[in-house]
Amino acid sequence: ELSSELAYMYAWDETVASRGSQEIVSCLVEHFRNKVSENIDHVIMFSDSCGGQNRNIKVALMCMKFLQEEGTNIKLIDHKFMTSGHSFLPNDADFGVIESYSKGRTMNVPQDWFDAIVKSKRKKAYLLNAMRREEIYSTANL
Repeated sequence: ELSSELAYMYAWDETVASRGSQEIVSCLVEHFRNKVSENIDHVIMFSDSCGGQNRNIKVALMCMKFLQEEGTNIKLIDHKFMTSGHSFLPNDADFGVIESYSKGRTMNVPQDWFDAIVKSKRKKAYLLNAMRREEIYSTANL
């Protein structure tokens, strides 16, 4: 969240889900439901132009479905895509911090990665949400 300078990280292991667009948009939906303030009705998302994870029909369908849910305060999701190869998003630096922290460390189990995410940043630690299987949604019926 750019306004609060908080960085949320969503993670799961391969026993929970894969790593495609359905998983990515499931994290977004969980974030919208649980982290977005009730007085926010317009969300602007910035993504790179990766078609496999961000710029595809599954993300669009899931966002549309979320907007139709009862009880959501969000009325508009504005998804903006950066120019491929010519952009830098704040989360790119966040992933670099985690990579630097984990370099040379032995990562044997998923919890090692979860711990690395939380411990890698000294000030304003990343806020980790370890996704559960029931939080991963399918777009098959949309």
